[in-house]
Amino acid sequence: MEHAECVLNYTSEFTTYEIFQSREAMIDWARNVGKKNGFAIIVKYSDSGGGRWTPRIKLACERSGNYRQKKKVKVYSHDENVRMTGTKKCDCPFLLKGEKYLTSHPATDDWMLHVVCGVHNHPAADNLEGHSYLGRLSHQENELLVDMSKSIVRPKDISVTLKQRNPLNVITMKTIYNVCHKFKVKEKPRRSQMQQLLGKLAKHEYIEWHRYERNTMVVTDLLWAHLFSLDLFRAFPRVLIMDCTYKTNRYGLPMLEINILPEVIVTDRELAFMNAIDVLRGNVSICALERILAETKRAESIGIDSSACAYVIRHTHGLPCAHEIAYYIRQLLPIPLETVHAHWRTLDIVKLPNKDKLELTCIPEVKSFKRIEELAHSLTHFHEKPARTEYWMTMPNMGHLIRSSYNIVFCHFSAQQCLAFLPLRSDPLPPLDRTEISIGFVNENHFVEAYP
Repeated sequence: MEHAECVLNYTSEFTTYEIFQSREAMIDWARNVGKKNGFAIIVKYSDSGGGRWTPRIKLACERSGNYRQKKKVKVYSHDENVRMTGTKKCDCPFLLKGEKYLTSHPATDDWMLHVVCGVHNHPAADNLEGHSYLGRLSHQENELLVDMSKSIVRPKDISVTLKQRNPLNVITMKTIYNVCHKFKVKEKPRRSQMQQLLGKLAKHEYIEWHRYERNTMVVTDLLWAHLFSLDLFRAFPRVLIMDCTYKTNRYGLPMLEINILPEVIVTDRELAFMNAIDVLRGNVSICALERILAETKRAESIGIDSSACAYVIRHTHGLPCAHEIAYYIRQLLPIPLETVHAHWRTLDIVKLPNKDKLELTCIPEVKSFKRIEELAHSLTHFHEKPARTEYWMTMPNMGHLIRSSYNIVFCHFSAQQCLAFLPLRSDPLPPLDRTEISIGFVNENHFVEAYP
């Protein structure tokens, strides 16, 4: 015996003085108690009595009895590969006996349950998920599963609903898929999937058109539409919503193909971006929104990898960069207004009261940028007399300020280095509209304008 030394007594758990209203109620009670304790209870023997004696039934553990060999045992040689087999039968002595309770009213169907032997010679199962017997569905659960499958409910949600109705349910996803497949096969006897689809379209009064290859009778093109959808299209011909909700594409066909390109196409990615900038619209400038849109396109390939993003637009413009925008879109969060520099949030120029006086400064809050403080100081000279050395223009730092302030192409020539500065805050201009200024540093002490 496999578990001869293991003796577990569950007599007290199965002892009851309740009178059950039916035979099925008694069996369900015994099986539920078995599930709670990690055992599967089966019907071992049933006798209706035939009108000569009292109806009775015997319930036992699923591991009761011994395995009975149904096929002739084949003798294998040592050289042949022998398939290892086993059985869960271990001659468990657990046994319950149910009898019909006889009363003066023969129409009643009352039953009582007695414990003949409450001992198991094997340990209880720790997890009953996927059990071959306990994982079966009842008739009511099977009908509910089929109805939910018809309503296009996801298998995961079906499993949650069944377990909420019955906490002792140990059904698995494989069982749900098997029941759904069995129902679909029963629903379309001797019909192919294409025949089933065309039949459903005709049944629900869809407008359908298809084209097929005459030699092979294979459908090459298929189009269908609901009458209500056509009425909506006639009422609103300027807006057309297209969507694909298929889970798999078994035949490799294009499920959504647009042959005529419309003027505007809005996809779910743009909708996610619109939700992300919902807080920014009306609070920051349009130029900033355009740059954030450009960063959003980069976010599709960069993701939330900050090393690939390199914080370029964050340092140069004070706007959220690609990896930040990708994080907000994934979390379905709007881009906070605080992530946009105050420069882009100043939408108009109004005279404020003295107490709310707005001070504009280019000194950053980061104290480590001492060079920026020196440049800010050099820009504060507005006198006609010659400036001291501390107010002189230095390169290449002043080149960045000149090209961004005046939106021009600025070139600097000297014996040590030659530099070209391109605008960063505007789109490239055509050659005829482009303004270029060139200066040269001569005699190591002053600048002169250079002409081509």
